[in-house]
Amino acid sequence: MLILGDGRNNHRAAQEDRLRFFARRVAHVFWLNPERQVNWDTGDSAIRLYAPHCERVVECANLAQLRDFADHLV
Repeated sequence: MLILGDGRNNHRAAQEDRLRFFARRVAHVFWLNPERQVNWDTGDSAIRLYAPHCERVVECANLAQLRDFADHLV
C-alpha cells in the first residue's frame, strides 16, 4: 500500500487503528510525506502514530526524493 500525504489530522483524532487494519492485510505499507521531515510531529501532525504501521515513512516532496525511494524498492 502506498500512502501519499502529510499525516496531519486537522486537529481531529488520529485513525491509526484504520491504518493498522489495512497494514495487516497487505504485504507492505509505504508512506510518502511531502512535508520536510523537520516539520513532522509538529502542530496537528500524527505521523508518529502512523509510522509504526509502515515499513517506511519517507520525505518525498520532489522528483529526486521520489526517484531515491523507487530505487530502494528494487
